[in-house]
Amino acid sequence: MAWSDHVDQLLYDGERKQRRLEFADATVVVTTHRVLVFAEDDGGVASPSAESEMGAAYRAIDRPNVRGVTVETGGSTSYLLRALGPGLLGGGLVAVGTFLEATELVPGLNGADSADGPGAATDVTNGVFDAVETVLSAVELATVLLGALALAAAVCYLALYLRSRSRRIALRISGGEDVQLPITDADIEAGIVSELEAAIQPGTDAEDADPITVPSADSLEERDAGGRGVDGPADLEPGAREDGFGPGGDPDESG
Repeated sequence: MAWSDHVDQLLYDGERKQRRLEFADATVVVTTHRVLVFAEDDGGVASPSAESEMGAAYRAIDRPNVRGVTVETGGSTSYLLRALGPGLLGGGLVAVGTFLEATELVPGLNGADSADGPGAATDVTNGVFDAVETVLSAVELATVLLGALALAAAVCYLALYLRSRSRRIALRISGGEDVQLPITDADIEAGIVSELEAAIQPGTDAEDADPITVPSADSLEERDAGGRGVDGPADLEPGAREDGFGPGGDPDESG
């Protein structure tokens, strides 16, 4: 049973749910105080610093700390970092093995075949040079092969990065890590991004209504005075009463 179905147990006293939005692999609940994010899969709620790792299953952010909601397309940057080393190493090895002749590193090796002279000493010298040339050629070939393997590893990491790229909805958080959730094209076309942003922004709730104006003490004293203040009846003539009767109490007697 998911925690997203029991949000009431996570609310503070006086906190109320205002909006609930369902994403592909997450649920977002906007309350009067916070934004609650629940991950529905094992990947958790991702953040830019740990996209390839297990994220948190639940995040609670105060609404004033959410600076905005955006849609981004990106992948795990760790794959790019892992591809950088093998790519540079492989490119360097292939360049060295291709453009640098190993036989040129040994002086006189290229002219060993043209060495003239009778006797066994000359044959031994030529044999040594041939062996050295063979070893250097093997080293040159091995350098090219190692470079090719390193480049292949870099290409694999690049393929993993391209595979990890997806569209995500990002909640920009002040004073904390941003929250990223996977989102589909259907969600974007349905306007769920603007709906979430509108739900997080301050709305016309009960706390935003016009406050009730309480009369001041001075106005109350003026109201209790003989003139009744600005809201009371007009000033009466001496001896007159508010009911219109004369001093005798009967309108006939006053006549």
